[in-house]
Amino acid sequence: MARSRSSQVKIGRLLFPCLIFVVVAYISYHVVQGVLLYSMLKPLPPVTLVQAAQTAAVGNGEQPKAREEEAAMIFKPPPPSPPPPSPSPVIAVSSYPRLVIAHKEVEQESPPPPTLNLEFHQVFPSAEEVKHAQPIRKSASVRPSGIHVMATSNGSPYLNWQTRIMYSTYKKVAAMAGSDLKHFTRLLHRREDDDLMYEVPTVRVDSLHAACDHWCEFPVADRPNAVKQWMMTEDAKRGEWILMIETDYVWKKPLSLPPPGSNAIAFHFGYINPKYPSLPAVMKRLWPADAPFKFDIDAIPPSGPAPALIRLEDLKTLTPVWETVAAAIEADNDAKQKLGWVREMYAYSIAAAATGVKHDVHEPPDTILIAQPPADSSIYKAAMYHYTWGSTYKQGGTTLWEFDKRPYVDARHVRDPTWKLPAMPPKDLSGKAIKLQDGKSVNQELGDTIWDMLNEMNLALQSLPRLKGCGWLPREPKCNFGCATGVLCEPTETNHA
Repeated sequence: MARSRSSQVKIGRLLFPCLIFVVVAYISYHVVQGVLLYSMLKPLPPVTLVQAAQTAAVGNGEQPKAREEEAAMIFKPPPPSPPPPSPSPVIAVSSYPRLVIAHKEVEQESPPPPTLNLEFHQVFPSAEEVKHAQPIRKSASVRPSGIHVMATSNGSPYLNWQTRIMYSTYKKVAAMAGSDLKHFTRLLHRREDDDLMYEVPTVRVDSLHAACDHWCEFPVADRPNAVKQWMMTEDAKRGEWILMIETDYVWKKPLSLPPPGSNAIAFHFGYINPKYPSLPAVMKRLWPADAPFKFDIDAIPPSGPAPALIRLEDLKTLTPVWETVAAAIEADNDAKQKLGWVREMYAYSIAAAATGVKHDVHEPPDTILIAQPPADSSIYKAAMYHYTWGSTYKQGGTTLWEFDKRPYVDARHVRDPTWKLPAMPPKDLSGKAIKLQDGKSVNQELGDTIWDMLNEMNLALQSLPRLKGCGWLPREPKCNFGCATGVLCEPTETNHA
């Protein structure tokens, strides 16, 4: 009996420490579990975009301060009514801008409520993830979609007469089945409103040269700077692809989005020839010294900024260099003389090559962009006519008919669209030996093409209302439609007569 009681005491002495261990382990387990659960329920301090940029900068061997300033500029949400952007004149070719995450809007959202899933853990972004981050958006509806058509203008009567025709034909074509033409903007580089603010969707930005609001030797020199300012607006984000055009186009067919992975699409202009004997040295001199691609004259497309169908991101990449090269040309008398009135087109082409933005360049009958009667006998696959060339029908020594856009420079042409409508050419040319001013014979195919282009122009002009007019002639009131600079205009009043 004594031996049995001694055995029980020994067993109790062995079990008691084990029991204490189990109790302590049980309590410790639940304490740790509670701490972990609390740490997940408590919101963690967010990583700011500037901190993320610093992380990326360190990962890339860069200076954190520079990337911090860049991130603050890029990701700062725009104020409700942004002040007008101030143009910055450029004197010479400057360094190629490094675009890490260029002009992408980030909308801050509240973080989702924490869940009770014990497997949840917070992961901070790596430098590479920050570098390639995509913009956060509140809804899919604000994502770029379709083709955004953009035409530049200084608001002169000459360009406004053309613009009213072009936009009228655009609206008809954009409404056709299968069209990916979803957005339209007239980019007005001018320091005050003009006649068309009510009728044509317009974003106005300040012109680089105030004199070009009315007359200057080369108003198109303001275009690259205007496009750079537009790239910073909300309006520029509306399209996945940007179609840059001129005002003297007549729409005939809709356009579809290019297939994924496509290069930019441009038009082959025969007068853009970087290898012309006097130009290779000029091309090399204008090439930015620190561009990401070395000088290659064969990479310079024989084209220009209009017409050009280009991805929004690619246009953001090349626009700063386009502006820089254009300014360098204006400061170089030798370049100005040798490149002439197409020098801004050369600036765009050099910028495209220097930044590696490839353009597929086509001409009739293969291009989907424009046909230029009378140089082209048919519209072929093109979506638009371009009436840059005048036409004169001659029979023997007699002029039968002629048209040229250059006399349409009066404010009355804009405001009274049926005043002096372009005359229609003869339609039936059978049995008539008609030649153009350069001696080219006008066959029925070419005659039908010219007739169709003029007919579309006149139909548009006859459908347009008269305008009251403002802001151009002496002693007439300035145009004021209540539109803010740098935003898509929403006029507060009409100027239709």
